[in-house]
Amino acid sequence: MTIHKRVSVLLMLLVWVLAFSGVVNAQGGGGVLRVGMNAPINLDPATGSNDPEILFNRTLYDYLIEVDANGNLVTNLASEWEVSEDGLSYRFRLVEGVRFHDGSDFTSADVVY
Repeated sequence: MTIHKRVSVLLMLLVWVLAFSGVVNAQGGGGVLRVGMNAPINLDPATGSNDPEILFNRTLYDYLIEVDANGNLVTNLASEWEVSEDGLSYRFRLVEGVRFHDGSDFTSADVVY
């Protein structure tokens, strides 16, 4: 699945959820929204490929870069990046001051693959 198709699917799901959250609010708030889908099989964010896996991983992980609504790559946990002339090496400068939920610092060791 291409990145554009993934973004389109995520945007469609977001629009759907937002549309129905307005209905819940109009009814006085509260309640439960249940969305049925197959359980994710692969929880590795680098190799997840179907909708349940992508949706699950998007709720758990932040990424170095993101794709914005126009399909452009934008910063997230990386403040900037460089691509080598041959296109085989990528160098990311990480955002400073990021911490995990347990208080440990976010470092380059956390993103080496």
